Amino acid sequence: MTKDITFSRRTFTKAALALCGTAVTTATPLRYALGADPLKIGLILPYSGVYANFGEGITNGFEFALKKRGGQIAGRPVQVIKGDDQLDPKVGSEVAQKIVTRDNVDLVVGTVGSNVLPVLQKICTDNNKPLIVPTAAGNDTTRVQCHPLVFRVSHSNWQMTSPAGAWLFKRGAKRVMTMGMNYATGKEEVIAFSDEFKKAGGEIIDQKWPGLKELDYQAYFADVLAKQPDAMFTFFAGSNAVEFVKQYAQAGLKERVPLFGAAYLTDSTLLAAQGSAADGVITSGHYAPSLDNAANKKFLADFKQATGKDGDINSMHGHDSVEVVALGLEKTKGDIKDSAGLSQALQKVEFASPRGPFRFSRARNPIQNIYAIEAKGGQLRVIETIQKDVEDPTAECKV
Repeated sequence: MTKDITFSRRTFTKAALALCGTAVTTATPLRYALGADPLKIGLILPYSGVYANFGEGITNGFEFALKKRGGQIAGRPVQVIKGDDQLDPKVGSEVAQKIVTRDNVDLVVGTVGSNVLPVLQKICTDNNKPLIVPTAAGNDTTRVQCHPLVFRVSHSNWQMTSPAGAWLFKRGAKRVMTMGMNYATGKEEVIAFSDEFKKAGGEIIDQKWPGLKELDYQAYFADVLAKQPDAMFTFFAGSNAVEFVKQYAQAGLKERVPLFGAAYLTDSTLLAAQGSAADGVITSGHYAPSLDNAANKKFLADFKQATGKDGDINSMHGHDSVEVVALGLEKTKGDIKDSAGLSQALQKVEFASPRGPFRFSRARNPIQNIYAIEAKGGQLRVIETIQKDVEDPTAECKV
């Protein structure tokens, strides 16, 4: 399912007026762009299913960032064509083929699922279309399959959890159990943690892999207390994370086996549903609304004013996806046809993101800080910087 949204002159003039807070006539500085060809962007995300909260949040941040720029990028009005990949590679392929080949977009922003990303990446690169990845974190995307037109805005799976391995060992956990959703991201994030935890001297005493569509975890909890782990490290996200956190507490495990995980275990959109069960859960990640920097404070205040919603990790990813595209195309003066020039321009993008300083590695994955983030009272707070300037390994990237 797709939805074509054209950002008209009226829409963006109103947006610009709202942001500037100043009365002006139609003879605005936006006029120079009105004759320019629209920039067509495909926005391919899961808008239904277990990761629908990701799609909605990314879209909110994406549309907010566009409006903040008056609906233009590098002097070109923007047309957005949406597609729901449903976290399904087959559906994602069909949606991407339509948007990339039939609708002939200039570039694509997508997606969330690491199971869908390889399909999307192939369709985009086969058709010489830039791909900006707002969330999907499969390691191979910026390693084995790295391509000069594929840029990731979020993180790699390794980057999110590897630093937490040595960090948790230093906190006193020597024997740990793990659980993770049984698909690419779940496995890569749990294994990245496990490898570093073992290198630090720890022992992984058991690993369990619930299916992607499983929402009843009681059977997986049966032998946890008998094995006496010092901690549980997990990867769950979306509605799976809501159920896992609640059931973990209901099983009486939270107070006896501290729960840790990758950031999406307790992202802001889930905390209300998780309630007090999330209190005390600590995750490793690159963003929390409590980050104390000027860019984050401005993002949260402006996003709240513009949308009535609280900013979170997903809206931040949507916002930063637009920033990357805009700053890159400003360097090329709006030219998106020169693929080599565009790739070089995007590679050089640097800005103050709500997460902290943003820049790309040689493999076009962000170099960024990883934090320890605690959930408490329906809020997330950074309690410690686990590691600064974490860069995903780039040796495999030959492009």
